[in-house]
Amino acid sequence: MRGPGALQRPLPGDEPRQPARYRDLRPDDAVHPDTVQLVDPRQFRDPALPARHRVHDPFDEGAELDWTPVWSLTAERHRLVPTALLYYGAPQPPGHRCCRADSNGAAAGGTLADAVVRGFLELVERDAVALWWYNRTRQPAVPLDAFDDPWLAEVRAAHRDVRREVWALDLTTDFGIPVVAALSRRLDKSAEDITFGFGAHFDRHTALCHAFAELNQMLPAVVEARADGGGYGAAEPEALRWFRTATLADHPYLAPDPAAVPPPGISGPRCPGGRCAGRRKGVGARARDGTAGAGPDPAGCGAAGGQGAGARNAPALGPVRARPALRCPGRARPTAGAHALCGPQPDSVFPVIPRDIR
Repeated sequence: MRGPGALQRPLPGDEPRQPARYRDLRPDDAVHPDTVQLVDPRQFRDPALPARHRVHDPFDEGAELDWTPVWSLTAERHRLVPTALLYYGAPQPPGHRCCRADSNGAAAGGTLADAVVRGFLELVERDAVALWWYNRTRQPAVPLDAFDDPWLAEVRAAHRDVRREVWALDLTTDFGIPVVAALSRRLDKSAEDITFGFGAHFDRHTALCHAFAELNQMLPAVVEARADGGGYGAAEPEALRWFRTATLADHPYLAPDPAAVPPPGISGPRCPGGRCAGRRKGVGARARDGTAGAGPDPAGCGAAGGQGAGARNAPALGPVRARPALRCPGRARPTAGAHALCGPQPDSVFPVIPRDIR
């Protein structure tokens, strides 16, 4: 590992890094970035692709890069991953900008097993969303009126109070794990300010609650938007273009397909009383000290990942070994290795890419 005096590059903390060339590392010790990113070669060459779908440079196995040790739950050992795959904005040498960090599969939890389940559900969610969005498929509705849930009723009323309507789509794929998209649009002006929220969980009601909690997080960007095109709480040109121009009429895949048949047992209510207890403060409703969110939940419907209904319906998760503490040179206190400091990316904008690259 590089000594602390040589850690000069500006990253947000004291992350351990090791400079190396991939070709000088043993394959078992390092993760090749192409096995993670799965980039199509055309994404290096086509300048017409949206920036989010471009990678600047192919990976050069002979170039020196910073690598960060992470704990592999499958190999049960430390392995090296390019630092730029783990942290947004990590510097890369000119001509070797080969990695793009993202938050796919990133999650936190009250325990390591809880975090693993949440990370897995994040991947299930994004897979389902990508299949829907890039293929523009029509999906069945989630019948919100079928859920006798005071929190959902309150959320719907809050959206009505700011002149918005909400609905939900069932995005569940062949995995059979419920995935829900919650959508909202403005009704009193030509710009509909369409926003989204997504959720996945072994329990369909919890997935619905997660989707609406995420949808609410998008409101600050649009709640004060005016008919003259101003007032948005977002500055990104791509997001503003979507808010100002996208309509349900022009994007019919955003609306429920009345002819679509929901997967059996997916879109109906399941929990007695349909409770979304503890969801008011956000997805998972966990206090900062890691304890479960407030509110009784005898049926387990509002339990955070890995507990309650989720634990009963999920495949058995074997014991997950915690990674050993990683001691950095020159530091008296052991660190827990490197975690990806991935802030949330807005889920409200998904640029279209050519179908044959999808």
